[in-house]
Amino acid sequence: MTRCKLTLLIPLLLASGPLSAEDGVPALLQFAEQYSNQRLAPSPVAVEKERRPLKIKKDNVIKVTPSAVKTQIERQQQKIRELERALSALRDAPSVVQPPVEKTVDLSGLPKLIGGLRQAISLSPDERRMAELIRQAGEETAREKQSAAMSLAQVRALKARLNDLQSQQHILLKQVSKAETAQVKQERIQQRLRQDADALRERAKLLAAPQTLKTVSGQQSYAAGGALGRDILKMLDERKGWGIDTDRQTLLAGVVDAFAGQYQLTTDVLAKALADSEARVNAARQQTMQNQSERDNAYIEAFSRSNGVKQSPEGFWFRVDYIGVGDIAANAQVDVVVKEMLTDGQVIQDMDLNNKVLSQPLKNYPSLFRSAISHLKNHGVMTLVVPPELAYGETGFPPKIPPNAAMVYELRVTDVKIP
Repeated sequence: MTRCKLTLLIPLLLASGPLSAEDGVPALLQFAEQYSNQRLAPSPVAVEKERRPLKIKKDNVIKVTPSAVKTQIERQQQKIRELERALSALRDAPSVVQPPVEKTVDLSGLPKLIGGLRQAISLSPDERRMAELIRQAGEETAREKQSAAMSLAQVRALKARLNDLQSQQHILLKQVSKAETAQVKQERIQQRLRQDADALRERAKLLAAPQTLKTVSGQQSYAAGGALGRDILKMLDERKGWGIDTDRQTLLAGVVDAFAGQYQLTTDVLAKALADSEARVNAARQQTMQNQSERDNAYIEAFSRSNGVKQSPEGFWFRVDYIGVGDIAANAQVDVVVKEMLTDGQVIQDMDLNNKVLSQPLKNYPSLFRSAISHLKNHGVMTLVVPPELAYGETGFPPKIPPNAAMVYELRVTDVKIP
């Protein structure tokens, strides 16, 4: 009778508190274990002491660490496992039949036991705060990682933009450099044009008036001045061949001052400068003639020893390269092409290259060329080496032919016509 009442009373007592499924099972197990021990063993069963709330020392700030929370949770899980083992042992224990004994069971401590179980399972306020702080710290870490990823993406975008700007800057610098170079060239061109304009204005002062050139006397005076100018230019070119360069603008200024009768130098300075100039020119001319003679003599000596070379009665050396076909009559019209050179190979003129032909009666040619042509037939070719005294002599032909220069000719008869 008593046992039956106890069986009906236990569910009612357990239902008196708001226990969930997870909270109610451990509490029931512990009560069943306590009840079974009271029946089967005469000695009292040691009951776990009431769980005391976790005391945390407060120094105005609660220090919560994840390790403390983890330790507390592990302890609670250990208690749950112990209760489960006790329940399993209770189910597996053999039934002991005893005569029914009516005994009054003291259930006054059951609510306290159930409350202790509920408190053991649930977390304390400090532990919940600690867990909340850990959760907030995890969320903050996740936000920081996301922010760091966004910052990294922004840095990469800025770096790419910087590279683009640097490339654009490099292109702009090249364009600026080209523009500056073009500007410098343009400034040089403008400066040269200004100088040319100044020179033209100065030259305009020396130009004859148009009405003067319409008269006979004006034309004669202008022609004489032109001849004088050509002689001056010829002299300058000749001296240039000797290695002496003369400033034409300054020379022209001296001519103008001489005509005006107003020199910019004193008489003694002019006399000394003129004497020094003449001495310099003569020395350069003599040196040029000596160098030319040495070079020509070496060339003539080597040519005279070549196969087939002969010396004509006039004194030049010649070699018939191709005699040709058909005799040339004394009264024939002879067409020739001549290539004229110095002994150093410098070409003075090349009629064949210029598509020119010298055509005249044989008797009209200079004696030297009449003698050379007499050794050829129609379409014949020969090479002549003429010493200075039979060519241009000591004067030469400035500026191309220096004084005392031996000449080399390649002569070819292109056609012979009988009148």
